[in-house]
Amino acid sequence: MLALPVTLLALAATALAADPAPPKLTYLYSANLTFAAPITIGAVPTGNRDLLTISGGTVTGPKIKGKIGTGLDWGLTDAKGVFSPDALYTLHTDDNATVLVFEKGHAPNVHILFETASEKYAWLNSAVAYATGGPNDKGIGLDVWQKGRPPVSPSRDGAEFLSVVRVERREDVQEYDLGNPDDAADYGTPPPPGSRFFLLTQSGAWKLLSSGWLMYGMLCVGVAFVVGHHAFYNYLDGKPADDQIRMMRFGNLLSYAAKASLLASVVFAYRQQIWVTITDNVLRLKTIDIIPRDNVAIETCGGGWNCSYTVSFKAPGYKCSELAKGHTLDADALERQGVPFNASDLIPKGNYSYIARAEMGDYASEQIDAYVEGAPVMAPPYPKNLGAFRTEPVLWVGYSVVNGSDNPPEKRTDPRWNTAFEAAVFRCEHYLTDYTVEFNYTFSQQTVRVLESKYLHPIINTTFIPNKNATDGTKDNTTATPETNYVLPLDVENYRLTAAYHSIGKRLRSYLNGRLQYTPYAIVETQATKTSLIDIETFLPARDLMAEIQHLYENVTLSLLSNPQFFVVSWAADPTRRSGNSNATADPALAYPCVKTRVANTFAYNRAELWTAYAVAVGAACFAVVLGSAALRQNGFRVRDARVSSIVAATRALGLEGLPWEAAGEWGGVSDEILGMKLGYGAVAEPGPGPDGAGAPGAASGRVYYGLAPREALERTGAGTFAQPGQPRNRRRALRFWTRE
Repeated sequence: MLALPVTLLALAATALAADPAPPKLTYLYSANLTFAAPITIGAVPTGNRDLLTISGGTVTGPKIKGKIGTGLDWGLTDAKGVFSPDALYTLHTDDNATVLVFEKGHAPNVHILFETASEKYAWLNSAVAYATGGPNDKGIGLDVWQKGRPPVSPSRDGAEFLSVVRVERREDVQEYDLGNPDDAADYGTPPPPGSRFFLLTQSGAWKLLSSGWLMYGMLCVGVAFVVGHHAFYNYLDGKPADDQIRMMRFGNLLSYAAKASLLASVVFAYRQQIWVTITDNVLRLKTIDIIPRDNVAIETCGGGWNCSYTVSFKAPGYKCSELAKGHTLDADALERQGVPFNASDLIPKGNYSYIARAEMGDYASEQIDAYVEGAPVMAPPYPKNLGAFRTEPVLWVGYSVVNGSDNPPEKRTDPRWNTAFEAAVFRCEHYLTDYTVEFNYTFSQQTVRVLESKYLHPIINTTFIPNKNATDGTKDNTTATPETNYVLPLDVENYRLTAAYHSIGKRLRSYLNGRLQYTPYAIVETQATKTSLIDIETFLPARDLMAEIQHLYENVTLSLLSNPQFFVVSWAADPTRRSGNSNATADPALAYPCVKTRVANTFAYNRAELWTAYAVAVGAACFAVVLGSAALRQNGFRVRDARVSSIVAATRALGLEGLPWEAAGEWGGVSDEILGMKLGYGAVAEPGPGPDGAGAPGAASGRVYYGLAPREALERTGAGTFAQPGQPRNRRRALRFWTRE
């Protein structure tokens, strides 16, 4: 057997040259460690050291279960209060294996190594683990994760991380260990090392072509179809346009095939570019998660349909009330109502067209002194109101609008100045609101209309007390009453909901806060100009600013639903059930009222035009049928046809033999006498025996047949054979289909 260390080095170098990737974390177990009374060593050169005797504990996880044995933690606490554990203890598994555990790190992050003689858990000897946790009511809780790949087989150790190439020349056997099956590519048996094909497969060009053969293949196929399309049209150029439909269809087929092939190569390329972008650039997970999803309208309404439906839900909203409005405002009276700015600063009396205070009583971003990593500097116990939401800032807004003119005065010297403007002041409180909203999808475009807003209660039911600092040990000087309505972090569910509502409101308040000077020149001190609330041409607010702010906040709230992941999440009839897990057609309980419409081509039936045309046609047909019926009666109710055989039979009547055919010309011409003779078609009797024994033409004593004959012969035959006495045959009588005997 011949080992190839050079090959191993080459493989290792290749692995090192690859782009670094973050290690994978595989959950191993959760541990709870209990401790005996600590032994304090005291201050040492590197900090304060304590000896913590590990007295026991439990371990539960998918890969390891058992109990914690004895151990010792001689951790160190530095000057900043950061504890660095340094522990050694035993772990006894449920299947009687003993593992020695080494812990070291900086709380709450711990680095863990293992050592064991157990064959089953031998993979732990090469495992590197990471743990995080902290104190709990039983001691210390840790969640342990393995860095790198999870173990595949307990019988294999760290050598598995190398791909082994072994050649046994004596038997010409090559062995290629692909390592972890999860990492092995499905490319079949590798080529023999050293061969030309092996060298070819290691080249960059080969890897490029072999990995992207579909993209290159589709590009080549698309170009081939393009050339073929050109050749086909070039072949047809100048030729007579025969069989145009077939030629056009064939050309369209070539065009479609070319476009489809080229598009397939582009799609393949863009898919690869997505991963290159993620590799070369740092993206937030949120950015990746909200990649737009297609066919949202189709999932909601169905293909080709427009639909609308009404949904009720609770979300934050601003309840506003107007305090004063007019050409002049009583600033003192408004101050007594709590308005935090001077209303006299509004035009026409002042210089500002917009003033808003939206930050009073806001949550303090810095609650107590903390280290860079966020850990509190002070030791427990912490202040009772640490992190509490005490109140929601009230929106105090003053604004001025121009009355009935699109050309507002710009200077005080304008005679219209004192009467052109009207000032107003209002306040808005942050409320939990019950919305009734109509969602409409028309041509796959979503529109939303708020049908009703019912204000339920304040988000935080407290009243802000201005100019009063809190003395509760925090840096948040907001004071509000009653203090019992503060939302504290220990009230987890309510705290999370309040934090979400507060964040949405803060986003709006950050835009509204500030001032906008109108005269003598415009000075912008607010981000409200970035919204639809301010006309940036006149620097005046919207006429009904209070309603516009409420409408803007409704849009901010509803904009959360523009996230594609929120479109079809759960059934409206049962929000606890995910929409992807059930079918509404199979479960009537999931039905929800929805109005569906669509624009489609339909057949339009114009009855008047149809029946006008058909009336003429049907009338003509009926008239023809009447005439045909009369003719059928005249023919003795025998159906006739116009075939050649029928015509020949009619012209071979015996009655025609008595005509003077001998007067015909030498070349077969017909005499004028015969041409002028009147012949008819009807029943003709063969000549019967006459007085001299010869036949008498026209007698009714012979056999009767149908054929051509002179009219008088037909009349004699008819009178003697069919007609009733005194009832000659005629057309009018032929129309009588029923006769009385």
